Amino acid sequence: MNGILGRFFCIAFSLTLVFSVLPFNAYALTDEEQLKILQDKIDGIKAERDAGKATKTAELDIVEAQQKQIEIYDNQIVSLNNVIAEKEKIKEQLDGDIVFLQKQIDEASGRIDEQTENIQKTYAALAERMRAVYVAGESSTLEVLLTSTDYETFLTRLELMYRISKHDNELVSNFKDAVETLNETKNSIMNNQADIEQKRAQNETEKAEIETQRVKIKSLLSSSQDKKESSENIIRSIDMSDADAVERLSAAEKEYDKKFESMGSTGSGELPTQPTTTEKPTEKPTEKPAEPEGGSEATTKPENSGGSETTTQKPDNSGNSGSSEIGNYPVSAKGMIRPLQYSNVYISAGWYGYENHQGIDFCTTGATGNTYGKDIRAAADGTVLSAEYHYSWGYNVYIDHGNGVRTRYAHCSKMLVSVGQKVKQGQKIAEVGNSGNVYPKPTASNPHAGAHLHFEVWINGKRVNPAPWLP
Repeated sequence: MNGILGRFFCIAFSLTLVFSVLPFNAYALTDEEQLKILQDKIDGIKAERDAGKATKTAELDIVEAQQKQIEIYDNQIVSLNNVIAEKEKIKEQLDGDIVFLQKQIDEASGRIDEQTENIQKTYAALAERMRAVYVAGESSTLEVLLTSTDYETFLTRLELMYRISKHDNELVSNFKDAVETLNETKNSIMNNQADIEQKRAQNETEKAEIETQRVKIKSLLSSSQDKKESSENIIRSIDMSDADAVERLSAAEKEYDKKFESMGSTGSGELPTQPTTTEKPTEKPTEKPAEPEGGSEATTKPENSGGSETTTQKPDNSGNSGSSEIGNYPVSAKGMIRPLQYSNVYISAGWYGYENHQGIDFCTTGATGNTYGKDIRAAADGTVLSAEYHYSWGYNVYIDHGNGVRTRYAHCSKMLVSVGQKVKQGQKIAEVGNSGNVYPKPTASNPHAGAHLHFEVWINGKRVNPAPWLP
């Protein structure tokens, strides 16, 4: 009995080991399966909501599920763009090959006329010699030699006969070589033409595949945008006096920000040397006229708090000690410029201006919505690590400046850079907006309410007060 049990446990243990080493990829869900699971979850929550059975934070459950869908869509778009980039390279190589082969054909075609003319001339000379030989008869050579009156004449005539024979052989050889050369040229043209046709067919295949990928991207972009707009509407409808909602949003932001802690460079925490010049605006920034409905200045409120509006702080325009000028932009002693280059910029919420606020919020004075659409510029040279959407941070750009120094620009209305892109200090990277969780909430009558730039400085994965970094 003990032996039977022992064998049973050995078999069970062996099976456990076998299945434990199977790759997880064998059970990994495809993107389509994950999207369906997430959509089923969303549909279920909506059904419970419509039936009056939803929890208080059910809307945030929908937003979180949609955020995961957005990430899947965006990852697919990145993959498809990589496929397109590779196919564009292949297409570019094929285009180059076709141009080269066509040049070879054109050059060979030009040689054909010359080679044909040489053949005709050689053939005419050879035909003339053959006619001369025929007229002279078969015994003419022997008669010429035997009728010599002495040895010297015989040798002279023999040498002449040899030279004539050599010349005739050269005529034949040249004619043969000319014909072979012409045939080789024609074959070369035919082969190159065949190669061109093959490469053109391959090129058309690549172009069609690129177009197919672009259609897929367009569809994914549409799906992603639909989810983003849905999330925006939900976030705008959330009552920020609801402690549960505030806590959920705060947790979501912290979870989202974890990935940035290990991204980018590490080092001294000081900016690398910046250039002596910077990219200037294409045109001098001007202030937008007050909107017809008027209204108060755009203000911000804690993203994760239902508290009252923060007191606005006017920036110190006197300049910091050690600051300098690069182009049109004042530069701080630490090497950064302000991300908003307007004379009427003010700080609506500073470092810890409210609970957990680890950044500086910038607005411009004027009627409600005046801040919306303003140019956001890179505070320093760097590489874009992230440019994406999050339902609380909205459209946000994250830049690595080297030596562990990074900056983030959140709640944008538009992003103008992509991951991996090199940016210069002062380069326009985005436009101010009110995407994500902002206050006051945008409404149909005031769609630009709450517009501001949330600006952060990160040193080796931790946020620090941006104020000392700015002029």
